Amino acid sequence: MPQQLLYKIHLLTFGEGRRSTEVFNFQGLENETAVKDHFFLLIDYTDFRHFTQRDLKNIRDLIVAKINEQKFSEIPNNEINAAFEKLLRELNSILPPLLPAHDPLHQSLSIIIANVRSDIISFGYAGNPDAFFIRPKQNGDGLILEIFDKKGRNAAPSANLFSQVVSGKISSGDILFLATSNVLDYLSQEKIKRTLLSLSPQPAAETLKSLLNESRSREKFGMVIIKAVASLPAKQPSSHHSIEKFIEKKSSTATILTPQFSHMAKSAIQNGLNMARNFALSGFETAKQMFPKKPNALPAASAAKEPSTQSSARQGTGLILKIFEPLKKFPIQQRRIILIIAGLAAILFIGILFSFSEREQKQTVLQNSEMAERVRTNIEKAEADLIYGNEASAREAYDKISLDLKTPDGELFSKAAGNRELLNRYDIIKQKLFHLTSLSVKESQSVPLTFESGQQPEKILFAGKRLAILDSAGKFHSVDSDKKTQTQFSAQPEQKPLLTASSKSAIAGLSDIVVEQYDPSLKKTIYKIDPLPARSTLSINFFSDKLYFLVPDERQIFVYSRSGDAYKRSKAWVDKGAESLADAVDFAVDGEIFVLKNDGTVAKFSKNKQVEFELDAAEYQISPSKIITPNESAPLYILDKAARRVIVYDKKTGKLTVQYIADQSIIDASVNDSNSQMAVLYEKEIKIYNLK
Repeated sequence: MPQQLLYKIHLLTFGEGRRSTEVFNFQGLENETAVKDHFFLLIDYTDFRHFTQRDLKNIRDLIVAKINEQKFSEIPNNEINAAFEKLLRELNSILPPLLPAHDPLHQSLSIIIANVRSDIISFGYAGNPDAFFIRPKQNGDGLILEIFDKKGRNAAPSANLFSQVVSGKISSGDILFLATSNVLDYLSQEKIKRTLLSLSPQPAAETLKSLLNESRSREKFGMVIIKAVASLPAKQPSSHHSIEKFIEKKSSTATILTPQFSHMAKSAIQNGLNMARNFALSGFETAKQMFPKKPNALPAASAAKEPSTQSSARQGTGLILKIFEPLKKFPIQQRRIILIIAGLAAILFIGILFSFSEREQKQTVLQNSEMAERVRTNIEKAEADLIYGNEASAREAYDKISLDLKTPDGELFSKAAGNRELLNRYDIIKQKLFHLTSLSVKESQSVPLTFESGQQPEKILFAGKRLAILDSAGKFHSVDSDKKTQTQFSAQPEQKPLLTASSKSAIAGLSDIVVEQYDPSLKKTIYKIDPLPARSTLSINFFSDKLYFLVPDERQIFVYSRSGDAYKRSKAWVDKGAESLADAVDFAVDGEIFVLKNDGTVAKFSKNKQVEFELDAAEYQISPSKIITPNESAPLYILDKAARRVIVYDKKTGKLTVQYIADQSIIDASVNDSNSQMAVLYEKEIKIYNLK
């Protein structure tokens, strides 16, 4: 039945960056809306030096005025796309004069204009914003679809701002996520999907905000979250262009956005079969009641039920009499002919229904058999390639299987019990290709944690074999894994450290202007930083009793040596390749420097210059949190908290060694200097794993 959807909506901009980023809702800021058109406008301009808040307001006011001129509330559903196209053509002619003169092709300007009405949503967009459509599934997961085509992202910009209207139907439960392009620099699509599926728009937005602030506090972000939560009767909307066609998706997209006719027919046929089956059963039961067997002696329990049985018989008899009552008006010969014709028609109708059902079943079997043959062929190829050590070829075969299994037919194939043997072989190939290992099977010891009311663990550090934890109140705790005890440091930081680092002999916490350092006996010494970096430090590390400061905004890593009561700057470490530091998340030092970037890649610096270095592909894109290398001979450890994993690479070749997968959310991780143990911090415990 056509539906009128109700929506929950949340708009948010946040961050300390100076970029001009704003989101607007033209109909006001209600949390729920129905019937009326709802408009959303997201504007993002990264070149903040030439684009002011006044410029942004002028553009916003002009777009709102043009939308009001169009009187969209009076436009029927089947004309909404044409109205959008007309609006965008007008904006293409009047917006460019408002843009900064130095940037006539508006390379860094992104705009989304979205209209939500009944069960259809339409977009016009300019630049490179991000937009995702998510449809939940019964198992709690969901299908995610990138709406905007990014193929031409690096191409020369068009003289026009807007060139396309994108639209599609949505259903109850569907989620739309519109965001500035920098959101995906720090969060993976998978993390965004999980968050939006598990939370309503407002708490989801707050969760994403906290994750982004943790990753990059000095940047500005904007997002709009729209969730269809209920439906009411409404007129059927229509659209000129489909999202499916625009992004050039095939079979999987059709089932995500708009039900295919075959699925609707299948549903109708199934309903018809169910009705016929119920009617047949009801008729059979009625016949039994009308022509009962001769009565026999019944036990007491059966006798107690007799009245209800007689009542059913009377109801069935009454139904039959009502059906045959009009036929009494006809002569007996005509009555017989009518009954014969009606019976033949019913048999023919049921036969047609069964024919459709059988054809659908045969088609499904055929598709599944073709799928099984493709999957089997690629599995055998991948298995053979792995035997001969040809991982690149095995990966190609694995990718083909993976793509097949993500289609609707692939989902049906995965649910069939008869395909379990093939799917088990596929899982083994995945484990071998990506070196997946569950942390739960590793030898470990657990230490339970307790904190003051309202406090949570935040950081874990190995200093030699000593294990320390920093809690959310800014207090350090020492953990004895043998005795399984937790005690607070006798001396605590003056204020909560912004950053922490550890070495064989020290634990350090960096505040705004000083380093508070603890020796092996936990005695605290305060050191000044001379001079302070001009901009915020992102991460600090010890190496050879020197303290390294990563300052992405200055595109530099500074080295400080201890002198008296201060750490004095001795040099700026990076000579060439400094631009790779701009999107850094964390870094590790072992004589060479490894910089973890927000896209999950690692830049390697040797002798003050960037050198060629590339990591093997992991199972899916890394959402990076931290990078660790405890000594010169140790591998690289990358913590991906979003995916609950620690990924290990050979730091000479970039080859993937192993992925440790946890069975609960990871807060932090640390590896000791001897490289024989890894401590993983969970919400209520620490687990120390033996890696050798």
